[in-house]
Amino acid sequence: MLFKQFLNRFSPLLLGYDIFISYRQTDAGDYAEKLAVALQEQGFICFHDREETVAGIKLSPALNRALRRSHTLVVILTPGVLKSDWVEQEVETFLRKPNRLVPINVDKFLFREDVNSTIFAQLRALSWLDESKESLQSVIK
Repeated sequence: MLFKQFLNRFSPLLLGYDIFISYRQTDAGDYAEKLAVALQEQGFICFHDREETVAGIKLSPALNRALRRSHTLVVILTPGVLKSDWVEQEVETFLRKPNRLVPINVDKFLFREDVNSTIFAQLRALSWLDESKESLQSVIK
């Protein structure tokens, strides 16, 4: 048991992350946390930023390092991501390797008119998972 805890704690440092979860805290914070737990229970090593970040500044070196060392990006697409420079930068980083990006399309976000002129419009060319706003909110209860 002690070895497993040690391995879980230090394997991201050695091997990187299986999944980096990108989301807007105010829209999907609880959902992202539950998703990370569910993925970890399945054996995936997840990077889930639990701290709120400040919009408009470059990603910190720690986030950049985590992004580079992550195999897959799961991005939870909610209206708030349009206001998040962080999520935009995370998606932009992973668009260079589209087979490693999994969008979760909440309430048909990808087809909103205000998405057309954003980097998120490029995600329409990928396969995505559909999710409802109600499902996001039901996690809170």
